[in-house]
Amino acid sequence: MRLGSLLTVALLATAGATGCESAHIKDAYVSLDSDGRRLPKDDCIRPTKLDGTTPNHYFVFVEMLSFRDDTILTPVLRNVKDNRYMAWAETKPGNDEILEFGNIAPGKGDHIISWEQVGPPIGDNDTGPLPEGLYSWEFYLDDHGSADAVIDFAVSAGCQ
Repeated sequence: MRLGSLLTVALLATAGATGCESAHIKDAYVSLDSDGRRLPKDDCIRPTKLDGTTPNHYFVFVEMLSFRDDTILTPVLRNVKDNRYMAWAETKPGNDEILEFGNIAPGKGDHIISWEQVGPPIGDNDTGPLPEGLYSWEFYLDDHGSADAVIDFAVSAGCQ
């Protein structure tokens, strides 16, 4: 009987030590609409709409599960060619919390976090086209040193 109790305690301790993280990203993707329809396989976005003059935009979606109220999701946009992290002034996230703090704390639960991403401001109320190039969205949970999820995509006039 003692061996069974000891085994039970050992299994519970192991499960507690290796148990699920406080949060994890289930999926992350970009979409051309707020409904979350994913981009075609080439993951390519035009800098302007098909008319060639109206600036384009896209939406970023992160599906995550958090077991704590204070989990923080930090999205970072990187220009792959220059290996440079981009300032929010270069492309603007349409989420006040991300724009102000650089991160978002969604709280405990199962979440789909999304925001509209537009090009750089060109006037008081206008935004310009998305800058062309290869990009990577990196998503960090809490203080993780490496990205918990990554989205690679391109902005190019040659996109379909």
